[in-house]
Amino acid sequence: MEKVEGDFFNVVGLPIEKLKKMLRKFGVKTSYRR
Repeated sequence: MEKVEGDFFNVVGLPIEKLKKMLRKFGVKTSYRR
């Protein structure tokens, strides 16, 4: 592999942005930033 395009965590199988949105629905604050 030469290059990763997009969010690294999505490429490796962990959709961080989707997880953050799901957690916010339940009132959980997240501090992850790209």
